[in-house]
Amino acid sequence: MNKKDVISEFKKMEPIKTIVNKNSLSDEFLDDEFLTLYSYHLKKKKCLNCQGLQFCGQEDVGYQPVLIFNEHFNLEYAGCPFFNQIKNNVDENNNLIVVGTSLDNIDPTGNELKNNSYRNNLLLKLNEIYSDYFNNKNPKGLFLSGPYGCGKSYIMGLFAKKFAAKGQQVIFVYFPDLVRTIKAEITQGIEGYVEDLKNCDVLILDDFGGESMSPYIRDEVLGAVLQDRMENKKLTFITTNLDKDNLHEHLAESHQNIDDLKATRVEQRIYTLMEVFDFKDINYRK
Repeated sequence: MNKKDVISEFKKMEPIKTIVNKNSLSDEFLDDEFLTLYSYHLKKKKCLNCQGLQFCGQEDVGYQPVLIFNEHFNLEYAGCPFFNQIKNNVDENNNLIVVGTSLDNIDPTGNELKNNSYRNNLLLKLNEIYSDYFNNKNPKGLFLSGPYGCGKSYIMGLFAKKFAAKGQQVIFVYFPDLVRTIKAEITQGIEGYVEDLKNCDVLILDDFGGESMSPYIRDEVLGAVLQDRMENKKLTFITTNLDKDNLHEHLAESHQNIDDLKATRVEQRIYTLMEVFDFKDINYRK
């Protein structure tokens, strides 16, 4: 195949075809730019049908050629989809702290999530919060109440990953495990735990109500965290099996002692930070 035939083939390829048509480029011009176009063609060919970074044929692994036109053709490089996926996973992991559980089974695309009207309503609400958050509208989080096994934790884990992938510092904490950890560490001080919960961009307290509440946990941990996040308008979520009625009972009663006033204070912080969302889906674990 001679040079003229090669140029004819180039004119059929994207993105060369679009650039040529948009700028009315002549064959003579393409002849002058032949070395750049041919280099792009050879390097791009290495990316065809690639199965992953372990098979990458580029000199800089994970970087694919990009053809740029600004009066002349120039060859630049950008991360390929395989490279970007790994990079996004690394960024997400750096931004996401998970305590007392694992989110490894959660597909960040949400493709594995079973759809129904209950879940669709919840996903619409969470997507609205997600959009408002990144448009600086300071949305409330959710006090997500629903039965065991209905998918509350999975769905909030999915959004934890979404927020982390967008560069937000997220803590997803299984609350009963946090309570056990704090009780074990109480003699050594818990300032580090509390400060992390106060300062992260997005906080998700999972399975609230599954723990044995104590006045110390309620007032010095939960109350202090919620108060600070309320003052600084930080996005906060709670998943729970409690409804609005027995939330107060759970906060007020600890070790046979009833403390309505302090429970009400924490309760009001929850309602200031979060909107109550009754999630009526079924228990899929049965």
